[in-house]
Amino acid sequence: MLFLPRPSGVRGPIRPFAKSKDINTCEYYGSDCATYANANGVLTYGSSLTSGLVNPQGTVADSAGNWYIANTGAFNIPVYDKGGVLKKTLLDAGQFPGDVAVNTARKLVAVSNLLTTNFTSGSVSLYENGAKKPNGSLSVTDQALGIGVAIDAAGNCFWSYNDETTSGGFVVEFFGCGGSPTTVASGLGDAGGVAIDKAGNLLFVDQDAGVYKCSGTSNCTLFSTGYGTPLNLNFDGTGKTLWVSDMTGYVDAVDPTTGAIEVQNAASGGSSDPPLGVAPDPGLKL
Repeated sequence: MLFLPRPSGVRGPIRPFAKSKDINTCEYYGSDCATYANANGVLTYGSSLTSGLVNPQGTVADSAGNWYIANTGAFNIPVYDKGGVLKKTLLDAGQFPGDVAVNTARKLVAVSNLLTTNFTSGSVSLYENGAKKPNGSLSVTDQALGIGVAIDAAGNCFWSYNDETTSGGFVVEFFGCGGSPTTVASGLGDAGGVAIDKAGNLLFVDQDAGVYKCSGTSNCTLFSTGYGTPLNLNFDGTGKTLWVSDMTGYVDAVDPTTGAIEVQNAASGGSSDPPLGVAPDPGLKL
């Protein structure tokens, strides 16, 4: 992957940030996930998790602080409690998981798969109460490279992917996390992560442009810019801060109302080991 010089971001006035205890990130190249202490949006490196991790990418914490990791190279999703104890591991056999989402009730987990281990089209794997759902797979007809995934308060799944035949990026919605997809956004330069805010608005990343914000799932416009190569995003527990991982080596705290990058934190690994996923602890309760 080519890392570009980081452009200067837009910095807004500093406001009181939501008091997420920690911000977790995952680093593909270092095969580790790091935890930072958060003080008003400024991050201080604390520790790293390495055991059993192989090229982890997207990550999320649920509203209780349980930490889910898309462990790409090990084909699974380990889940840790707030004390750092491994609670369970969701097996994603035959897939390269790239991102993960969990619903507010903490019963449904959706995993975005980049590709199968045979390098055929990516998909979304669904788990309920800790087990793979029967026929629990969502897919599209395109040759998809799966990127981001999210679940809204109504139980709908959103998936972003790049069509490897046309090089275009898409965001689609699966109503009730099932059935056929409805296209929400198309023509992205390079699709990135997806997230839902407390008002039910969809946000998604175009790695070539920045973060888009929709009114519900329509009228999506470019909302936040000034990144190097943004990839994933998640809200903190109250929805007052949007956190964005930047593959040029930063973790950014963003005002979800204005889109201003308020604090740009250099990740401990820098551009040689950039954060591909970011998970505030606790995560958003929709």
